[in-house]
Amino acid sequence: MKFLSLLSRGAVSRFTWSRFSSSVAKDDPAKYFFNPEIHALLKKVTGYDEAKIFARLPRRENKRAPRYEFMMKKEYEKLVSEFHEKGKRLLQMPPVVKEREDVEELLSDDPELKGYDSAKYVFTDITYGVSERSHLMVVREPDGKLRKARWEERDRLNTIYFPVRGRLHRNPEMFENKENLGKALERKDYLFVLNRACLQFDPDHPNYKWVVEQTYEHINAQRAHEDLRSTRHYGPMIFHLAWTKNIDNVVVDLIDMGRLRDASNVIKVYHLIHGTEVSPDLHLENPLEYVKQYAETHSLKKGVLTLALQHFEQSAEEAQSG
Repeated sequence: MKFLSLLSRGAVSRFTWSRFSSSVAKDDPAKYFFNPEIHALLKKVTGYDEAKIFARLPRRENKRAPRYEFMMKKEYEKLVSEFHEKGKRLLQMPPVVKEREDVEELLSDDPELKGYDSAKYVFTDITYGVSERSHLMVVREPDGKLRKARWEERDRLNTIYFPVRGRLHRNPEMFENKENLGKALERKDYLFVLNRACLQFDPDHPNYKWVVEQTYEHINAQRAHEDLRSTRHYGPMIFHLAWTKNIDNVVVDLIDMGRLRDASNVIKVYHLIHGTEVSPDLHLENPLEYVKQYAETHSLKKGVLTLALQHFEQSAEEAQSG
């Protein structure tokens, strides 16, 4: 061990609240989220709108006059390609993984050390180049027990010894309870909330899971899915809705906007997760029939979805006749 840290009594505590979770009782979602076919579908439905992607980047203050350059066609194409690759990197989705389990591993019990001090001693390995999740951290309790550090203790120590720029040592106020988070969601600050959660927590942190699930459910209830389109959070939101068997709202909205192929891809994700598909390739051959099949067999809002499909077909016929 390279460093010895003494934590004050009561310094480490777990944030508690009535946590909302609508995840179905299944395996680790990561094995579905990282399934190549599902991941490719999530990327497709996310879309790629460069104006929307780059408009959200922070602007640097530049008092100099704009500079114009003449380029050859190859130079221009290279520059466009570089921006395209940068845009794809900005759309890299946060991973969806299983919530981490509490660590309760006793290493030794040394009663002769009982009462030596009234505070816990935490021993932290700070070896350079080792992942912050891999550093060995152990805690000596006042009663003499030596155990591995719990997750909340590791989080606090990592914030001290391996700080991440922008990550606070405490929970941001808007994540402290459902009421505070609700105020941000009512303002429709969805991107700010989700980006802040990605910065503050690891993807398997219970607080992260709670925040993103609350946000996705609010977006779905408000039918505000388009607010996340062409962002890195759209795919994980679609995955969450498919995971919880709650895709009807977004499917109807996509049909209303004329994006039938995206609607069929969302349903395809649903089927791949839950293994309920009847016609594997129908969404490629005839997405309209594929969505109809879903409406008949699995939709929770069959009437609403059927009306949306009828309106879509009517609009398509009018466009052809016009």
